[in-house]
Amino acid sequence: MTISTQISSLRQQQLTEAVRQYSRKLFAFVRKKVATDQDAEDLVQDTFQQLIITSLNEPIEQVSAWLYRVAGNKVIDWYRKKKPVPLENFAVKSDESDEAILPEFLFADTARIPDELLNRKIFWDMLNDALDELPAEQSEVFRMHELDGLSFEQMQEKTKANLNTLLSRKRYAVLHLRKKLTHFYHEFFND
Repeated sequence: MTISTQISSLRQQQLTEAVRQYSRKLFAFVRKKVATDQDAEDLVQDTFQQLIITSLNEPIEQVSAWLYRVAGNKVIDWYRKKKPVPLENFAVKSDESDEAILPEFLFADTARIPDELLNRKIFWDMLNDALDELPAEQSEVFRMHELDGLSFEQMQEKTKANLNTLLSRKRYAVLHLRKKLTHFYHEFFND
């Protein structure tokens, strides 16, 4: 058995153990943040898929922290990518006429939302500032992968850079962002 075969076998065992150990916990974590079980299952599956792809190229030292961070990012991306629902979809026919009316909940008082909006604005401002501090190639790879949802293969075609270069740029970007945003993360999740 060659060394690369042994390493591959060891990584496969570690991945299997990670899926077994964290599936339920990760599902519960994601489920609190999304509307349905199906959405949570999809996001957890995407998280484990990214774990497999990433672990093929580099070792992951703190699997638990990595999984929760990626799952949190997947939830954020999921909300960002959700298509807006036109108001017409909420309209109902009035009993008295054929006119469509909009339910009152669409116009509910949103006075309690400013804190959440402020937190989002602060987060996005901090993220963009931290990304602007990076070299352009690292920032671009992070934005394309995490914000635009491009796969590494799509980025390879677009940038003509090799896969390892793209992975390396993304890793440096993530390390920088982790350092810059740790304080916000702990405040946001009350750690």
